[in-house]
Amino acid sequence: MSEAMRKSFRAVQFVQMQEVNGKDCYMYKVIAGSSKLNTKEMTELLDCSFDWLTKLGINYQDFERMI
Repeated sequence: MSEAMRKSFRAVQFVQMQEVNGKDCYMYKVIAGSSKLNTKEMTELLDCSFDWLTKLGINYQDFERMI
């Protein structure tokens, strides 16, 4: 894995190596990180997070008051 790849993504995880057209190809799972999200993507992330908290029975509004 290159240093440029490590600097470009928040997390990089090797998945597998496979041969494609006679060449070794390395597959990675990458996560950009929330700091690289635009406003729409960040809103979707927060909405999804709030939905999960609600499904888990956690009242996230309690945390808002603590901040």
